[in-house]
Amino acid sequence: RVHITLPLTLYTFLALYGMWRYVTEPELEPERKKWVWKVALMIGCAMGTKYPAFLFAWVPGVAFILVHGLLMKRPLALTARRLCVIVFVPLILVSPWLIKNAVYTGNPVYPLLGKLFDGPEWDAEREAKFLKAHRAPPVGPLKAVRTCLRQVFRGKGASGLFIIFLLPLFWSRKPRSVLYLLGFICIFLFFWVYFTHHIERFLVPLIPCICLLAGEGYAACFKEKRCAVLASILVWILVGVHTFQAVLLQTAAGDLRLALSGDAEGYLKKQLGPAIAPILYLNELNRESRGPGQFKVLFLGEARTFYCSDNYFVAATVFDKHWLDRAMDGAVGGGVGSLDREVVERMEAEL
Repeated sequence: RVHITLPLTLYTFLALYGMWRYVTEPELEPERKKWVWKVALMIGCAMGTKYPAFLFAWVPGVAFILVHGLLMKRPLALTARRLCVIVFVPLILVSPWLIKNAVYTGNPVYPLLGKLFDGPEWDAEREAKFLKAHRAPPVGPLKAVRTCLRQVFRGKGASGLFIIFLLPLFWSRKPRSVLYLLGFICIFLFFWVYFTHHIERFLVPLIPCICLLAGEGYAACFKEKRCAVLASILVWILVGVHTFQAVLLQTAAGDLRLALSGDAEGYLKKQLGPAIAPILYLNELNRESRGPGQFKVLFLGEARTFYCSDNYFVAATVFDKHWLDRAMDGAVGGGVGSLDREVVERMEAEL
């Protein structure tokens, strides 16, 4: 999950930076044209990394171009051309993945929108299973605001730096850029609340934008010498507090020491407890075997096979149910004898 989230955050931030330069660039149309193409390329890379970028990068990009064109009273033809770039260039970049999904599953955005795209890899059972885990919970307007504020100010990775330097943003000499950044945050949080299942890691691409806003607020404090000194003191205090919380307390718990030591198995045992022990045992057994393919292990249910050190397992995906699961539920075969024969045949075929 981390190796996907980091590039997604990078591409989203680069797209946001391009949008920000587009709306704050001096009135030179050639420069704006270049930034439109750069933004489109970064949005396409983000969309090719993970589906949430369709909402968190593509839609804000379209909104930026449209709103800026209307507010600045740009010619409609010019705004329309740039909207076409933002809309279609990312789709062209992500099209190889969409085409592959359509060929293999019948759904270009598999497993999303399963009801719209009927295919052999989807049915009512899978749809219900997927929606149960990924449906956005019903949230009213007031609860949505409280949820967003809780995540921004009290969620994992939240910092008092943003809270303290939020007010000085309105003293900034660049109010337009600040408003656009705030608009991006609002769009991002809106989609996170109403179109996702409120997983905190989906908010990681928003962190650079919040840091940028905090930096703008910090810079605004330097209009007066006393404010600059006070702001600097507050920064060092908060950095010290966060360092104590994130490093010293984690070290006391042993988590950071294990992570930095490279002891992956020790860290997993500390974080996951007994649940990881069988997989670690299988990893050790796989290392001691004379070569790959010496054995296969069948996982039932939704197993965390990403902790396996090698491809020594057979398991269902999170969107499916393994044939042996269905057999154990009585969904396969007409009796014990036929069930045994079918199980043996399938195991011989797969193993």
